[in-house]
Amino acid sequence: MITTSTGQFQHEFKKLIKEEYERLKDNIATGSAVSFEDYQRAIGKVHGLAAALEFLEEAKDLVDGNKKRES
Repeated sequence: MITTSTGQFQHEFKKLIKEEYERLKDNIATGSAVSFEDYQRAIGKVHGLAAALEFLEEAKDLVDGNKKRES
């Protein structure tokens, strides 16, 4: 069972990741990158944040018993 503070931490952490993900996506869509390197860096961050969200959901499923760890 997840304690209230752990659940709240998870919720806030996920919210922060999603906000940054959306901010970066919007910046990419509006062409805010000054150089190709800036664009690549922003794309890399978006991919990293998406992976973090997936890992967070996977960890929650493991803790909740909805999924078993793959070997």
